[in-house]
Amino acid sequence: MQIEVNRILELLETRARYLRLLADHLLAGQEALVRWELEAAEMHIAQQEMLCRKLRQVDLELSEARAEVLSDPEVRARVEAALGALHDIRDNVLHINNIQAEFLRRSRRSLRLLSSLVQSSLGLYEPAMLQPQQIPAAGRLG
Repeated sequence: MQIEVNRILELLETRARYLRLLADHLLAGQEALVRWELEAAEMHIAQQEMLCRKLRQVDLELSEARAEVLSDPEVRARVEAALGALHDIRDNVLHINNIQAEFLRRSRRSLRLLSSLVQSSLGLYEPAMLQPQQIPAAGRLG
């Protein structure tokens, strides 16, 4: 049973580490978008996707391992304490994610507005066609 408990605690620590990394990449991705560093933003998004895949795998392993061990009250208390810390981290990640979603929503709206503005002003700023003009003959004084 101790092996299973250690495995659960290890998985919970791994999950917490992945959530912290996800929070870091969410914040760094937001910064990159604000600075218009699109390559950096794409790199952070790729890292976020990879961490989400890892989190899903850890969650699957956790659900399988918890079912076997949670019958012991002492083990349950230790696991619940670790889960409490995880919930705090998860809440932080959710908060950051909500901020990023709002930022992206506003950015999308701004880009649509700018695109519409550019489309409507295309004909206004084209160079004027130069037409040959007749220069009037200078009058004689005299």
